Amino acid sequence: MTATLTTKQIKDGAGNVFVQRVLDASGTGEGPFLPLTGIADPEGEGPIDIAALTTAIVDAIGGDAAPVAADSGASSSNGYLRYLRDHLHAGLQIGAGSALIGKVVQQVASADVSATNPVPVGGAQLATVTATIASGASLSDAADLGTGRLVGLILPAAWTTATITFQGSADGSTYFDLYDDATERAIASASVVPSRFIALPIADWLMVRSLKLRSGSAATPVAQGAARSITLVTAR
Repeated sequence: MTATLTTKQIKDGAGNVFVQRVLDASGTGEGPFLPLTGIADPEGEGPIDIAALTTAIVDAIGGDAAPVAADSGASSSNGYLRYLRDHLHAGLQIGAGSALIGKVVQQVASADVSATNPVPVGGAQLATVTATIASGASLSDAADLGTGRLVGLILPAAWTTATITFQGSADGSTYFDLYDDATERAIASASVVPSRFIALPIADWLMVRSLKLRSGSAATPVAQGAARSITLVTAR
C-alpha cells in the first residue's frame, strides 16, 4: 500500500487542537501517522516556497519556464521537484559568461569550447624523443614516451636494409617483444626508407609507456652498419 498525505487534528502539550498535514504510512487512513519535515531558509525566517525556488533555479541556469499549476502535478511541491529532476536529467545548456558557481569551461580564443570552436590539435601537443641503435647492434636504447603516445617515426638518413620491430614497456623498466595476437608488430623493410616520416595510428600504442626499436625481427635481428638514431613523434 502506498503512503498518502492527509490532514489530522493534533493536540499540543496544553491540549490545544490544531490541524496538521501528516503522512499516513499505511495509505488506508488507519496510520501510523508521521509528521512531515518542513524546509526553512538558512536564517530560519520561514518556510521555503518550492515553486518559487524551482523557478529561480531554472531562471539562473537558463532553462525554460517552470510549469504552472495547471500542468501535471505542478500545483504541489512534488510536481515542481519532479519537473526540476527531469530538467536536470535532460541536461542543461549553460550560456557563455554565466556566473553560475561551479562552471568549469575551457576556452579557445576567448570563447567557450564547442562544436564550432573546438580545441585545436597542433604542434604544441606534439613531442619527440630519440632512440639510437649502436653501430653493429640491432636493438636501440629505451625511449621513454612520458605522457605522450606514439604517432610516427622519422627514419635516419642511412639504414641497413631491415624491417623494424619493437619491444614495449608499460612501466618504463620491463620490456617485452611487442605482438598483435600471434604476429610480431613490424614495419616491413620495404617501408623502412631512409629519411622517411612514417605515420602510425595512435590507438595501436596506447598501452606503451616506453619503447625499444629493433632492426630485424626477434628471431632474426639485423645489425646496423653504423649508429642509427630514429626520432619517435608522440602526441598528447
